[in-house]
Parts: sequence; structure tokens; C-alpha cells
Amino acid sequence: PVFMPVPNSNNLLFMYRNGGTGGGSGNGNEYLNIYNPTTNTWTNNLVINGIANSVNAYVNSPVYDSQGNLLISWTWRSTPNWQTNSNIMYAQSPDNGTTWYHQGGTTQYTLPIIQSGSPASSVGQVIKAIPQNSSFINQTSMTVDNNDRPIIATYYAPSTSNPNRQYMLEYYTGTVWRTAQISQRVSDTAVDTSGANVRDLGRPVVLIDSANRVFVVTRSQ
Repeated sequence: PVFMPVPNSNNLLFMYRNGGTGGGSGNGNEYLNIYNPTTNTWTNNLVINGIANSVNAYVNSPVYDSQGNLLISWTWRSTPNWQTNSNIMYAQSPDNGTTWYHQGGTTQYTLPIIQSGSPASSVGQVIKAIPQNSSFINQTSMTVDNNDRPIIATYYAPSTSNPNRQYMLEYYTGTVWRTAQISQRVSDTAVDTSGANVRDLGRPVVLIDSANRVFVVTRSQ
């Protein structure tokens, strides 16, 4: 679950996952609620329907840009096995989660967002294609730079022929998404599949300073 203050208001945003049959890892929905302290009421908006495709959307840390747009990115996960994480997805909302759009704010989603199927307007936007079995971690960090361009820090093995997981930065230039490899790890000799091995690396945190420099905090063994 994630709590965030809604800019320019006293309201509180709350995002959470609710699992379907068999649990939430690999089968669940993502909700976004707003608490209004004046009326003491909550909204309850289903944003991403993972149960429709028997997947789960693991959302990275949401962020507001300077214009008040709420930005989210997420990873699909097909089973409780973390190696079934795939792809980085994107959506943005101008109204605190009531309506959602593709990047740029012109193509509107038909809610709830789904992995595949119909209507086509509900299918999530892929900003980085990452196949399953890429040692790709879920639920990491996102921010925006001083030009309101989204930046995501994560880790995965950038080559299917090389098992070494690397810290990676996915960033928007204003026209296209690009990838920068942060680390140069060489200690992974095989593809990791256990819950213990996945914790050789910690989930990264990405930050921007007033000079528009990117900082990524990492931890690895």
C-alpha cells in the first residue's frame, strides 16, 4: 500500500492491491482511493484489473509532476514466481486517479486498465519491453526530473545470454524512452530463481536534485 498527500488540498491518496483467487502475487487488482477529511469519505476506484488476465500489476512509487498530473508505472507479474515479472507499463491522471491516459495526456484509457484483450483502449501502454525470466524486479522507484519527464530505476538482466542483473535507469527524453545501465555486476553465474537470491540486490530509489542531476541509491551483494 502507498499513502500520498494530494497536492494543493488536504486530501489523502491511497493505492493498494487486492488479490484474487489464490492470492495477490500474480492475480490481483489495483485500486486508488481518495480520502476527503472534510466529508470523512473515501472514493474507491478500480484502476488496473489484473484478475481479468490472471496477472498482477506491481506499481512503482507513484509521483506527481509540477502540473498536478499523477504518474504511475508498473510491472505485470503472472505467478507468485518473481521471474514472471515482465514489461514496464505507464499511465497518467490529471484528476487524482479518476481518469487515466497514455503518456502525453491525449489518449485516454477505458478503465480499468488490463494487460491484453478488449477493448483495445483498456490495454496498458508498454514503455519498456522486458520478457519474463529476465531477473526483473517489481515495485521499484519513479520520479520526475525538473522538466516533468518521468524516470524509473529498476534492475534486471539486460541480456538473455547474460545472467548478471544490473541496476538500470529508464528515462523519458521528451520524445522517446531510453535506457541507461548503472551497474557493471559480474557475480551472477546463473539465472536466479529463489526468493533468497532475489534479495542479493535491493530495490533502487531514484531522486532528482535542483540541478536536475539523477541520483540512484542501490544495494547489492
